[in-house]
Amino acid sequence: VILTDGREIGTKNVISAVHPSLTMRMIPEEKIRKTYRKRILGLENSPGFFSVYMIMKKDRFRYRNYNHFHYSSDSYFDDHLGTWPDSYLLYTPAVEQQAEFSQTASILAFMDYKVFQKWESVPPSKRGEAYEVFKEEAAEKLIGLAEKRYPGLRSDIASYFVSTPLTF
Repeated sequence: VILTDGREIGTKNVISAVHPSLTMRMIPEEKIRKTYRKRILGLENSPGFFSVYMIMKKDRFRYRNYNHFHYSSDSYFDDHLGTWPDSYLLYTPAVEQQAEFSQTASILAFMDYKVFQKWESVPPSKRGEAYEVFKEEAAEKLIGLAEKRYPGLRSDIASYFVSTPLTF
């Protein structure tokens, strides 16, 4: 493995945590069969996720020992920005046995990666105000939709963090 600073790390196996098509572009052509490379590079991207990770106020949001999946049609993979979000998943991870309240909760919704392509090669700290405004507006929309199912959700949130298809 050759790092961006020029250092080389010798290893027998490498595990890639990036998109398979990006991995293919990093591996020398002679190391991968042509048919496999062509198939991977030709795959259509699936939807990405927009997620809101919420830190909840103490003893406010009840722990649920289940995931809630909301969708308004059978085409829940096809959320488009005009009607987004049509679907979402809300879950409360367990912190300890038999906890009555959740310390955190997450909401995930499909979102088309294409929306973020203009920022894909820009470092996160340099994506600018338009990117931050877009994330905030999307987070508020998603929380608003989830609040229809869980009244008072917004007031139970102490703080939240957002990840887009660029980071998820």
